[in-house]
Amino acid sequence: MSFRTLSALLRGTWLIDRGFAEQQMPLLVSMLQGKLGAGTPITGAGETERPFALNNGVRYDVTVFDWRSGTYIANPNLPDNSVGVIPIIGGVTKYDGDCGVPGTISKMAWLADFQNNPKILGTINFLDCPGGQADGTPQFSEAISEAPKPKISLINGGAYSAGYWFACGAPEIYFGHESDGAGSIGAYTTIMDFAGYFEQQGIKIHEIYPPESADKNLAYRNALKGDYTLASQGVSGLALGFRSAVADSRGDRLKSDDWNTGKVFNGQQAVDLGLVDGIIGINDAEYRIRELSKDSARSLVSFSQSTKSQENNMRNPFVDNFSALTVMSGKKADEITPEMVAAANAQIVAQNIPGVSLTLDSVIDQLSEGTGKVTELEGKITQQDATIKEHVATIASLNKKLDAPAVDASAPPVDGNVESISNTETASTFEKTSADLEAERIIAERKNQ
Repeated sequence: MSFRTLSALLRGTWLIDRGFAEQQMPLLVSMLQGKLGAGTPITGAGETERPFALNNGVRYDVTVFDWRSGTYIANPNLPDNSVGVIPIIGGVTKYDGDCGVPGTISKMAWLADFQNNPKILGTINFLDCPGGQADGTPQFSEAISEAPKPKISLINGGAYSAGYWFACGAPEIYFGHESDGAGSIGAYTTIMDFAGYFEQQGIKIHEIYPPESADKNLAYRNALKGDYTLASQGVSGLALGFRSAVADSRGDRLKSDDWNTGKVFNGQQAVDLGLVDGIIGINDAEYRIRELSKDSARSLVSFSQSTKSQENNMRNPFVDNFSALTVMSGKKADEITPEMVAAANAQIVAQNIPGVSLTLDSVIDQLSEGTGKVTELEGKITQQDATIKEHVATIASLNKKLDAPAVDASAPPVDGNVESISNTETASTFEKTSADLEAERIIAERKNQ
């Protein structure tokens, strides 16, 4: 017997169809007497309730059990562009029950995994749910609403009380058949009086309160005496919150206020009232997600941040999707190898994050050093270019002189006052530069040609 399951049944406030709750009373009594353990609800596939995916009508497991680690891991054979399905079946509690029966905490973890799985386009919430424990219901519905990928709710059987609150997390709600039902929008609580039971066991319980705690458990104590005023007021706040969530989700699609007092509506009644958007099959639901995904910006932001605080043991999608990165956490720089960086970059690529990669600081330092050397060489090349240009200009000037007509040394000076200066005298007057020597070499070569 699961202590959490039994505790949830015996305490707290419930958002559940009363007919379903009454039918479970024999099971509860058997559990109290130790004759029956909590069972494991199964889906129509005969498997323990787990999320799955659809791709063109073909069912795929999103995760597969790894016997080596004893945990579920991502299915490597899941096709791209699949549609995730989250089963919300039977009465739902906040925490997992016996044999891993999933509560709302686990279902939020599934939802987070879908948001961070690049192979999943969107989510179908597949409901056949009479309701469940109030604790955890608003949080799960809000998690569905805040999920960035497209989502719809498909009711196959019924979504009553908390079940309909879950369905309202999606912007569109559909029946799978005209016989399906929805509603029972409201809340109630039960108080069990065990005084007679314990007296039969020879136990008489006395409760003692000091004057300073006069109001402690007053709603409960008054209810045992037949005064339900305070207990009813406590549940009213939850009921009003439920109404508000439905009104916000359905908006102007609601045609009247008949829905807000706890009534149940079936088939076309629910469609006409605005609680449901239509009647479609599971294949049509998959197609609808594909339509919505074309108009929706796909977000890969770690959705787990909005849900991981709900439960310490909930899996963190960041750790799952970037395990190579978390391996490097806390290590010194010289302990991080190029192989570690390559593995982390491979996971970044797998998550479709463009323009982002990791590089070791040592590699960046080497690149910076190489860039400095390139800059130095570029400066030297520029300097050599200037020297070459200077030499080219000198050579061009000398070529011009060589091509000019020869001067007659015997001719009188132009103005009759300037004495003629021989080439030998001129050459001896100036100190020869490297450019002059290079010019003489070129002249000599040209004369020998």
